[in-house]
Amino acid sequence: MKALELWPKNEPMRRDTDKRPMLLRFQSTGFYLLDTCIFPVDKLRTTERRRAVLQQIPRLLSDVIEANPTHILIVKSSIFDPIGAALRGSKLWGRVLNTGPVPFPSHGNQSKYRSMLRRALRTAGPRSAD
Repeated sequence: MKALELWPKNEPMRRDTDKRPMLLRFQSTGFYLLDTCIFPVDKLRTTERRRAVLQQIPRLLSDVIEANPTHILIVKSSIFDPIGAALRGSKLWGRVLNTGPVPFPSHGNQSKYRSMLRRALRTAGPRSAD
């Protein structure tokens, strides 16, 4: 939200912040946020998390095809390769803005994430209003 200037740069976002208004603004500007998994995986062991991600790829790919986005940004290094492979197989790879992983914005990666997101958005150019 900070990278997209939907949240003040110098104001911390607390865990209990209601993000729904920001997500609605995010959507109104033509963005989608599609999670790889439809259930939380952050508490799973590494092998279970990887299995869950791989099992969810067909559903995610279907969601991406349905959303039909102009541009795609894959966030999180551990999913970049499997999601990228699925997008290549569906002819959507040409819409992917990043050629390598963008780190998930946690554990000290917020600044790098914001920088890479801004760079990707500049590469994408202006968004249409439709």
